[in-house]
Amino acid sequence: MAGLLASRDTRVLLVKGNLIQALPPDDHGRARVAYLTPPEPLPEGVGLYLGSSGGLDYVGLVVDGGDLEGPSQDVDWVSLREVGGHLGERDVAVVASATALAVWHGEARFCPSCGAPTRVVHAGWVRRCTAEAKELFPRMDPAVIVAVTDHADRLLLARAQHFGPGRYSVLAGFVDAGESLEAAVRREVGEEVGLELGRVSYLGSQSWPFPRSLMCAFEAQARGTDLTLDTEELAEAHWFTRAEFAAAIADGSVHVAPRSAIARSQIERWYGRALDLP
Repeated sequence: MAGLLASRDTRVLLVKGNLIQALPPDDHGRARVAYLTPPEPLPEGVGLYLGSSGGLDYVGLVVDGGDLEGPSQDVDWVSLREVGGHLGERDVAVVASATALAVWHGEARFCPSCGAPTRVVHAGWVRRCTAEAKELFPRMDPAVIVAVTDHADRLLLARAQHFGPGRYSVLAGFVDAGESLEAAVRREVGEEVGLELGRVSYLGSQSWPFPRSLMCAFEAQARGTDLTLDTEELAEAHWFTRAEFAAAIADGSVHVAPRSAIARSQIERWYGRALDLP
């Protein structure tokens, strides 16, 4: 790690919890990750090796805070939610890994078995108990996210209680202990909107570091259309035809997830084309 942090072929990303540093958008509105390049001054922090691409190594540096030293441009602390839709695939992967690891390091400083302090080993991917030598690995919480359609191929979109006005998405929830992914899909949809599902098909997955989820995406067809909402979870839910969805996007009454979210690709898959939105 010391060698990487001294190499001109290393790009260093400062991380604070689930926040990273980004430069102001360029002339095309694209956000840019504020990488530091040695020998620029670097603050003290926990080093995380994030991989290599195009002859460059990428390292996250978990810091307590403070201002970025070195570049003349202003920078902001931002989350992947804020800028993910404007970043390239490589930067999204770097930021996702860095923030997921940073949050885990903040929560794993003591051994859950004996309470002794842990120390960082294996380039930030393991913490080892200083008393028992027990190794702790980053935790991932599996969750399912499902695009539900009815017999007329309408899409179900819902607004969670913690969402702002007009923000809708497909249904999602965490997988319970002892549960398969498909069983979690059926349970979550039944609990949240009271629908029984027929066909359930797997689509793909995405790391979602808020703080450490693995989103497993599905599509499913409902056997009915009458909704019974869990009002502790959802504020509202509606069926949309493609024409109704297009009109709602156009007039601003519906806002969907950014490009960086797998929910966006699920919605676009149903819609039949990409949305001209960040």
